[in-house]
Amino acid sequence: MTISVRGTGTTDCLRSLRGWLVETGELRGPLHLGHRPCGASGPAGVVDVLVVATDTEGATSVLASAVLSWLRHRETGVDLSLATADGATVELRADRVRALDEDGVRAESARLARQLAPSVH
Repeated sequence: MTISVRGTGTTDCLRSLRGWLVETGELRGPLHLGHRPCGASGPAGVVDVLVVATDTEGATSVLASAVLSWLRHRETGVDLSLATADGATVELRADRVRALDEDGVRAESARLARQLAPSVH
């Protein structure tokens, strides 16, 4: 799965999110900062994605909860896009997530985990 950030300070946001995910200690797969390939829009070599291994539903659920928690603690507006290898994409906005109460966060976490769950072939 890849996570990208829109707006200013994308590299700093991705590094912050990676640090947050590492600190949870619950994700077992690798977390890599990725670079834009040559020929993509924008400058090559810019850190613009976080690559997260989520090969199980459990890992996807952990990731969903951790991403929402990170967004709730952001003081600035951040827009995230989470994309699976299957092509499923979910957009999240920090201001919308911060406005959720506990029940709303649980519901959003469950929705996110369902939408991003790995396909069973």
